[in-house]
Amino acid sequence: MRRHLITSIIFLFIYLDAVSQSAQKSSSDISYSHDTTIINQQIKKAFGYAQNPATLDSATHYLNQFYSLSRKRNYDKGLIEYFRIKAVTYFIQQKDDSLSQFIEKAFSQAKLLHNEKELALVIDLKAWIYQAKEESDSAAHYYIKALKIADSLNDTKLSAEISNNLSILFLGIGDYNKAAAYALSVYHRGLKLNDTLLVTNGLFNLGTAKVNLKQYDTGMILYRRVNELVKDPAKYNYVLFRSLGNEASILTDLGKVDESIKKYKEILQLSANIDPTLLSYIYSGLAAAQLKKNLFNDAGNNAEKAISIGESAGQKQGLRDSYLLMSQIKEAQSDFKSALLYRKKYDTLNDTLTSETTNKNIHLLEKKYVTSKKDNQIATQQLAIAENKNIIQKKNTLNIILAVGSLLLLLFGLLIYRNFKNRHQLLKKEKELQKQKITELEKQQQLVAMQSVLKGQEEERSRLARDLHDGVGGLLSGVKLSMSNMKGNVFLSEENTQAFSNVILQLDQSIAELRRVSHNMMPEALIKYGLKEALENYCENLNLSGKLKVQLQTYGMETRMDQNTEIIVYRIVQELLNNIIKHAEAKNVLIQLVHEGERFNLTVEDDGKGFDINETKNGAGLANIKARAEYLDGNVDIVSKKGEGTSVNVEGKAGENT
Repeated sequence: MRRHLITSIIFLFIYLDAVSQSAQKSSSDISYSHDTTIINQQIKKAFGYAQNPATLDSATHYLNQFYSLSRKRNYDKGLIEYFRIKAVTYFIQQKDDSLSQFIEKAFSQAKLLHNEKELALVIDLKAWIYQAKEESDSAAHYYIKALKIADSLNDTKLSAEISNNLSILFLGIGDYNKAAAYALSVYHRGLKLNDTLLVTNGLFNLGTAKVNLKQYDTGMILYRRVNELVKDPAKYNYVLFRSLGNEASILTDLGKVDESIKKYKEILQLSANIDPTLLSYIYSGLAAAQLKKNLFNDAGNNAEKAISIGESAGQKQGLRDSYLLMSQIKEAQSDFKSALLYRKKYDTLNDTLTSETTNKNIHLLEKKYVTSKKDNQIATQQLAIAENKNIIQKKNTLNIILAVGSLLLLLFGLLIYRNFKNRHQLLKKEKELQKQKITELEKQQQLVAMQSVLKGQEEERSRLARDLHDGVGGLLSGVKLSMSNMKGNVFLSEENTQAFSNVILQLDQSIAELRRVSHNMMPEALIKYGLKEALENYCENLNLSGKLKVQLQTYGMETRMDQNTEIIVYRIVQELLNNIIKHAEAKNVLIQLVHEGERFNLTVEDDGKGFDINETKNGAGLANIKARAEYLDGNVDIVSKKGEGTSVNVEGKAGENT
């Protein structure tokens, strides 16, 4: 199944679309537009040449050209792209010091010029470099950071390309469900943009995830859909041959080896358009299928071709698997010496790629090779012994040799199994740790978003409360004062006097209601005197209304909590009491608030009708309460039964009073 994963790895850089400027009336503007168009064309050329060690001189030529023109025109994009593409050339040359220096220059330039899109591109390049070095946790961190910027810019194409890289990353660490989710996002964005390359990349990565989840039928359907969309091998050769190769590989895994071999040979007929890297995988896949059919000579020839291409192209991952395949072919041919040689090549390259030693079968192959040499020696010795000893002595000698050999093989096998099991557990733990780090990054982003929303809500409440109290409240009070003065200075009939008094009374009621609403949105006592005073006022108002009898008990509230924390706890109490009034049909409510050290504990109990937690879905009110508790690094515990009332406990971080 590794072949499905490897063939899905695309080191996807984000190509930059040249933006044509509208023609302006003045000749200087027309000249500027012409120059920026030239710069963008040269950026594309430089970027293409920068990715190939053989064409770095051409890349340098175009880099110098567009950098000089960008400085002359003070063109932000060209200045930033110079440092970014220069970093790519140093990565290709494996000059890590220069690479780090130019990435930081590109990053600083993008920040200085406030160019958010270029900033996202620089961060995406950082992620790609970490991914190429197989440092998946760092790569995920920077990809998610770049994706956040792209989403904030509503740049659908950039978001899709970064999501495609994330899909490939999750395929690489074996989290196929997340890989499928990001691939689906790429597919939908590609449809929106009518971008065939994005659509096919999304479909291909989704298919690869499904195949690794053992959903072979779905994977085959997705690969065939890719083939329908990319009929032109010259234009879409990478996408087309990846999907065709994976189709053939699935057929091999499903035991349809004849169909698989036929499919591989059809692909090789189009080899004029196949990238050498892909051609290596096609030969390797064909050799694996032929090995299953015991076509050892054909399998060996094709594996040799895959190895030759891989060594020429410096393709480490594919070359590693080709070495392993050739080792298996040689072992099947009983050529244990060659099998051992290729197995050692595999392990050496695998150590380079994974930084771990995986000697799963090497000792067994070495034992077979040594045993085959010993068999020849034993045969010679037996011939000599036969000339000097009788048949009984020969049989006894053979029995002793077989018994000792069997015991040694058994002990050796147990040691190999124990070693393999320990390494497997270590690899599993490391993958789980990587997944945990990536999940924590996503949770941190969600928490930041939640913090922004809650802060915005409270600031808007405070602003509206001030506007209502100071603005609308002041206007109504002025109207009341004017009407009260008019009442004493204007002669009115008895009937009109009564009506005039009713209007003034209604104004009083409106002013009182406005103050109540303003107070609920942001109580003045909460800001000036703290949470305890605000809750006492709120409970007192509820008691005066006669709707509920509310008892408030507080402990440790002499020391104030962080103001944001006090506002959130106040909102939680408001939400709980509103739910009780609306749904619980309760008569009595007990509120206990305890502040101790850096934590607080809030309990709200009522004697209402209660409810079955398993039968009741969480509404918007409970969802808000849980969200606010999570913001305070806390949790919510609800205990309720029908006819026995409800108890809600909220515990969280109090923060420091600043």
